[in-house]
Amino acid sequence: HPDFPCTVVAGAVTVFIVPAVPRPLDPTQKEEFSWVLAPKPDAGALAALEAQLDSARLLCTEVFVRPVTYRPVRLQLVIGFDQNDARGLRLQLERGFRTALDPLGGQASPPYMWPFGEPIRPSALRRIAKNILEDQAEVLDLAIGLDGSEPTERCMDVEIHPHQLVYLESLTVQVRQVSPAAGGLR
Repeated sequence: HPDFPCTVVAGAVTVFIVPAVPRPLDPTQKEEFSWVLAPKPDAGALAALEAQLDSARLLCTEVFVRPVTYRPVRLQLVIGFDQNDARGLRLQLERGFRTALDPLGGQASPPYMWPFGEPIRPSALRRIAKNILEDQAEVLDLAIGLDGSEPTERCMDVEIHPHQLVYLESLTVQVRQVSPAAGGLR
């Protein structure tokens, strides 16, 4: 029940709406359009869906239709890179994180979508960065900020509410020159 979000209310069902909007088939390719980061349904769509669900509900059941709540995420990433031009890596990271934190799941391969209410885990974001970078660079640091806050959280999970989704608001990438790794034992 929307008036009691932390309690299960018998006979109440709330449906959270996430509208579909276009996404690129391959997020690594140049985009021909801008992404709608946090799509919201209009009041007419919410009313129409609520009326349709209300007509099919069980007796003594209340049905509520609500738009999903989004939480903007800011990330700060420090990578170690042994070459001069890191511009391509920055673009790969931005597209990769935008896809990974896409509230619609995108159509990437593998398909990503941060689940409803799932805490934002620094370890999961580091793994995503490592997968994007492969052997091109090293992840030295990653910090998370939520709802417009500066990215400061490096270790602990950042909690969101059960019926919320996240999207990437901004990504700052700092590049530190590192020496190429030499082979052999040290």
